Amino acid sequence: MDIGVLNKQAKIKLTTDQWMLVALTVSVFLTVFVQIAAILVISIYALIKRRDMWKRRRPEAILLGCFWILTIVVTVVYGTLPMVLLSAALGLAYVGIVFVSHSMSSHMFNLLSEIICIASWPCFVVALIQMAMGLSWVYGERYCSVFTNANFYGMVCAITILLCVHNFCRTNKWGVRIFYGCTILVNCVAMYMTGSRSSIVVTAVSCAIYLIFTRRWKVLALASAVLVILLSIDILMGETLDLLPRMDEVVSSLNGRFGIWRNAVASITARPIFGYGTYSYARVYNELGGWYALHAHNLLLEMVMDYGIVGLGILLGLFGVILGRSIKANRGLRNKPGLGMVVAAYAIVLLSGMFDLAMLWPQTAALLFFMISYGQEDISAQLTE
Repeated sequence: MDIGVLNKQAKIKLTTDQWMLVALTVSVFLTVFVQIAAILVISIYALIKRRDMWKRRRPEAILLGCFWILTIVVTVVYGTLPMVLLSAALGLAYVGIVFVSHSMSSHMFNLLSEIICIASWPCFVVALIQMAMGLSWVYGERYCSVFTNANFYGMVCAITILLCVHNFCRTNKWGVRIFYGCTILVNCVAMYMTGSRSSIVVTAVSCAIYLIFTRRWKVLALASAVLVILLSIDILMGETLDLLPRMDEVVSSLNGRFGIWRNAVASITARPIFGYGTYSYARVYNELGGWYALHAHNLLLEMVMDYGIVGLGILLGLFGVILGRSIKANRGLRNKPGLGMVVAAYAIVLLSGMFDLAMLWPQTAALLFFMISYGQEDISAQLTE
């Protein structure tokens, strides 16, 4: 089945489940409110029409169920009513996670990756309009397009660039390669407009991991040469040309992070087993004082702070199961691009999670989980035949 968007001769014949994934992908680029509505519809559909997915994804379902119960109970004890309602609503997102894991094949991923790359163009246009209108936010003139926060948009740009590299490498048609090369350039400019420093590091490392796994040495050498040239120009030009955004704010940003992390560690020390419940940093700040923030700006600290060591253990078990299934699927299919994509996705989570939580926003989280689930349905189909 050829389902390439950029192939004019492609015949798109998708199942209802696959159309649901397409709808979810498109919704990511139509604001988070549209995406939440799409998740609601997909979760209801999965609960009614795809009850069999719980058997095929039993370990994930059990771990997600345990984590959901933990989030609700802990938040009821220590949190506020809005956070309890949010914790309960997360159950629909967990249903969506199982559904994506159940439905994501390598062919489907390739289609979705093409849609994401195409959708990045109108998002860039929105960011240009924001800049032309002179818009600014509490964090300054850092443009977020349809993603609420500039760091979220920067993360989406990083993911899109990786997907462009993936699509560039899997075609020999120069017309298609030119399109993806231009899309990479557009998203690099958009990333600069977001002022997101971490996204630059995430992009460089994740693309390098993917190219190493796929043994695309020429592409890796070319990309490395371009990066070295740009860094050299930036250093030589000094303040005349600033290719790396907001470097003058690095020290103050790090000081802020250290202050936030001290608060997070203090709260973890107080309640290490089960934590404080969903979205706890802003509430704990009232008790501890120090540097104010909406979250802990570190994935590990945030998870332990909210759900304790128990919650972290459940999450590690969940992603261990998903990672093991993905490795087995892509090795079984001898799919080096798939394996490279999965490892690169985990690298994105870990790297971006060192200083921020952009990967937990619904729009970025959906794209990352698409990548983490790459090829799982292929091996599941083989095992059931």
